[in-house]
Amino acid sequence: MDIRCLVIDSKVVASIKRQGPEEEFRSNLHRGGTAEKIQLTPEERTTAIRAAKAMGLPIAGVDMVRSHRGPQNY
Repeated sequence: MDIRCLVIDSKVVASIKRQGPEEEFRSNLHRGGTAEKIQLTPEERTTAIRAAKAMGLPIAGVDMVRSHRGPQNY
């Protein structure tokens, strides 16, 4: 499971949770994955905006994975 955030002009305008099929580690929709709207935590929202800014992108798709160990930055 991963999260895709759409960031436009330093604002998160959409976010979805993507889940892959049972035996597939990839969550691509064209490979049979599913997607649904998701509410981001304030920390996830900030991380997505910071990632887009760090890359100098006014429009960006930012992917994240939630961890049971708390926030992880790589």
